[in-house]
Amino acid sequence: MYSKAYILLEREFRELKRDTRTDITAYPVSDDMMNWKAEIEGLPNSVCEGLVFYLTLEFSQEYNSAPPSVKFATIPFHPNVDPYTGKPSIDILDKPGKWNTNYTVLRILLDLQMLLSYPVLKNPVNLEAAQLLIRNASTYKMVIRELLPPALPKREGSLVVPEKPQDRVRVIKTISFNDYYKTWSQIATTKVAEHSRNPFVGDPHFMGQYYKWKQQDRQNQVQWESKFALSKWQTARKKIMAQEKSNHYNQVIGTYPSPSELSFEYEIEEEEPRLYQIPQEWPEEQDSKESWEEEADHLVSWTNGLDEESLNYEYFDNVKNYENLGN
Repeated sequence: MYSKAYILLEREFRELKRDTRTDITAYPVSDDMMNWKAEIEGLPNSVCEGLVFYLTLEFSQEYNSAPPSVKFATIPFHPNVDPYTGKPSIDILDKPGKWNTNYTVLRILLDLQMLLSYPVLKNPVNLEAAQLLIRNASTYKMVIRELLPPALPKREGSLVVPEKPQDRVRVIKTISFNDYYKTWSQIATTKVAEHSRNPFVGDPHFMGQYYKWKQQDRQNQVQWESKFALSKWQTARKKIMAQEKSNHYNQVIGTYPSPSELSFEYEIEEEEPRLYQIPQEWPEEQDSKESWEEEADHLVSWTNGLDEESLNYEYFDNVKNYENLGN
């Protein structure tokens, strides 16, 4: 079951296809008929003569109780077109009280064609375009033609195909460079919007500080990159040194049997000969060994100097005394 808006838009589309008009074209681009595209050509002998404007129309389910949302695909430099949103300033679309349920898509496009060709200079939404049009209409025509893209040629299979190609004549007028520069310096395309301007750009003191800060940021970036590379190299060097030290320690220290593998019996079993690496002796251990050897030499010398006969006599007396005590 189709909605009321769908049925109305489908009927209006059939009427547009039957219409023989060539300066207005509109067609839906979605299956639900809610999104349309349109093309409007400027009327002859107007400021927009020979120009083609491309629009989009978005309908809601409340159509035709409520108007559609209309926007320009390419925003023209026009007094009655918002330069930021691309919406046309027209009463039947902006004011709900001005909308009538008898209005159709064709009626909306016809009103827009009249507005584009003959701008309303009272309460314009693009003040700069209105001022330029008031001061110099010929310059305004030149500017609006330069800003709009050229019209695309009609192709076979489109909704409306003109029988004969239309010859469009462009009027070229020679102007001085001063007038050219003055005109282009006053239009919107060469001016920065008020909300986009930076109040500090024109301050020479601020600009000097800005370039100074920028140079400091570059220097700090180089310093940080150098410090990072140095710390990375130091970490890798410590890792390599620790690995080399561990390998050297494993080579110097041999493999010895654990205490659990040793036998505590009186008889020592013969084992297969093993080769051990003798750990390096430190100077303190060597000094201790030499002192023990000297003490052993003194003990041997003292033993050799004892009287053997006196020792045997004392031993014999001690044995006799022990036997008498036993008896």
